[in-house]
Amino acid sequence: MKEEGIPTTFRIGGKIYDRNRYGQEEEEWGADRQPCHDCGVSKGELHIFGCDVERCPNCGGQVIYCECDFDDEFIRENRAKI
Repeated sequence: MKEEGIPTTFRIGGKIYDRNRYGQEEEEWGADRQPCHDCGVSKGELHIFGCDVERCPNCGGQVIYCECDFDDEFIRENRAKI
C-alpha cells in the first residue's frame, strides 16, 4: 500500500508490516513538540527513507541498519547505499 507515492508497509521475511510513523517510537523523540530531528516529518507522518529515527516493525532496530531480511527491492537497494 502507498500513501502519496510513499510505501506504508514493509515486507520482511514474507510478512507485511505497517511502517511506524513519527511519534509511535518507544523512545521519546519529542514528536509532540517538534518535527523529526533527522528527516523533518511531523508527528503521525511516515519517516523519509534513510531517517535514523525510523524503527523496524519486525525487530525494533533502526530500519537503515537492522539485519532483517527486507523483501522490498527499494529498501534493499537503498540500504546497500548507506
